[in-house]
Amino acid sequence: MKNVTKRIIENFPNLEKTKEINTVEATFLHLAWFFEEPENQGFNIGLLYKHLDNDWLELALELIAQFFREETYFIQEPVLSFIRKGSKATSRRQNK
Repeated sequence: MKNVTKRIIENFPNLEKTKEINTVEATFLHLAWFFEEPENQGFNIGLLYKHLDNDWLELALELIAQFFREETYFIQEPVLSFIRKGSKATSRRQNK
């Protein structure tokens, strides 16, 4: 299981147990399926637009960025950084 999928399970522990889920949970479930099998599972980014807002949307975007930074080789020198309230993280681009 990929680290980004683990983060989804940490936020939605019921995904592994329940059959009935709401649209937010379903969106993150589809995202987890994509993370686990990106070659075989497409992900419709429109789900983010339709079903997520505020903190959930930020989390999904953060997970997508983390996936491409850490789980693939597509972003080898990341410059994008998500900063949440209270965080002291800075973007690499700001440090240059």
